[in-house]
Amino acid sequence: MHIVADENMPAVAELCGDLGTIELVDGRRLTLNQLRDADILLVRSVTPVNASLLQHTRVRYVGTATAGTDHIDIDYLTAHGIHFASAPGCNATAVAEYVTSCVLTHCLITARNTSALTVGVIGCGHAGTAVIKMLSSLGITCVLNDPPRAAREGVANFCSLQQALMADVVSLHVPLIRSGEWRTEQLIGPAEIAGLAANALVINAARGGVLDEDAWLLGANPAQSLILDCWVGEPKINLTLLDRCWIATPHIAGHTVDARRRATQMLAADLRAFLGFPVVADEVPRLDVPEVLKPRVTPGQSLPTVLSIITQACDPVATTQTTRRLREVEVAAASGCFDEQRRQCGRRREFSAYRVKMNELDSPLQQTVAALGFNAAE
Repeated sequence: MHIVADENMPAVAELCGDLGTIELVDGRRLTLNQLRDADILLVRSVTPVNASLLQHTRVRYVGTATAGTDHIDIDYLTAHGIHFASAPGCNATAVAEYVTSCVLTHCLITARNTSALTVGVIGCGHAGTAVIKMLSSLGITCVLNDPPRAAREGVANFCSLQQALMADVVSLHVPLIRSGEWRTEQLIGPAEIAGLAANALVINAARGGVLDEDAWLLGANPAQSLILDCWVGEPKINLTLLDRCWIATPHIAGHTVDARRRATQMLAADLRAFLGFPVVADEVPRLDVPEVLKPRVTPGQSLPTVLSIITQACDPVATTQTTRRLREVEVAAASGCFDEQRRQCGRRREFSAYRVKMNELDSPLQQTVAALGFNAAE
């Protein structure tokens, strides 16, 4: 059994090594020739999997260690009897933490009260639901837009896209769907941008292409702010749009060590079942425990105190400073720099990996920090 796997999937050898030989490859540059003798292909979002990659190979199982599947030609796999698996929800917590850090930072610099803030969450699957749960724990009101779910469950808990776009913050969490009734490609186009609040903050931590980037450049007003983590044409991103973003990151909202390991475990379980092997207990070496986080307490102000903890774990503003350096390199080298920045950011851990010195916080703040997923230091 020959398994070809993306080199950025952690713990593949530990979880699948007994199934056959494992060859680790650069997923961005994977070629047909590398798959000539492969039986199993395990990828991440940077590898388009389609006929041109798989034809004339004996691959019979494709797994993507990601929640999104728009890089996979599922119709082709189905037509050729190739088993497919993904990792839905693997990075939902990481995405929610990224969005929360962005929203709270925006509240702090604009002097917005979180209790008066409304966030329109567009797409209420795994990631969107995690965002709603985390923001709601902070007293932030979320309005929900998800037409497929509304059609299945009834409209009582959901609003229209136009209503969601009127919120103070609009956070996108839909899959990229290019056709059909629930098409999301360029979901936020000229008309939708025109319908935003005058000082809206828009966050795209979904997929590049959900937001019409050209329409934003032409139609957004200076008082509206944009956070882009997902870009059209990655890793060759629109550098003009980069200049117009308040926060710009290299597709790292869900790119934590914990999320990637979780995705590998999900695929390994499915692959073992597919091959008729028993699912084994997690034999991956335990991850190092990060250092204890020390709050920077601002007397009488909870937001800056909480944010001082969050940004030690996840700080998209700091990452933006690095992303803007793509402007300083040659166009031909920018895509490599994008990928390298993404790799560097991949060392991030989720909140639950950290311990916080809670004894320095009052009881309400301790409850807030615990609700975000942080643990108390002993």
